[in-house]
Amino acid sequence: MQVANYSEFRKNMKQYLDKVVDNHDELIIHRQGGKSVVILSIDEYNSMDETEYLTSTAANKAQLDAAIANVKAGLFIQQNLIEVPENDNDL
Repeated sequence: MQVANYSEFRKNMKQYLDKVVDNHDELIIHRQGGKSVVILSIDEYNSMDETEYLTSTAANKAQLDAAIANVKAGLFIQQNLIEVPENDNDL
């Protein structure tokens, strides 16, 4: 996690934003007299948003927790995917 004050961020904005994206990192910007803010990449935001959605109900969270526990316990079957033709000409 990176931390910068507003002046540092403003002077080196490109470098800070590149690091956020390249390193999948968060950047906290402290503002004098104001509340701090966090900057993160759109990929990180989308990941967090999806996780929030998937765990938004008790039933979803319980099902995901059970699936994770099964994988950790080795209780799964690994299968190869079957290639499906893109169009009818490939049949």
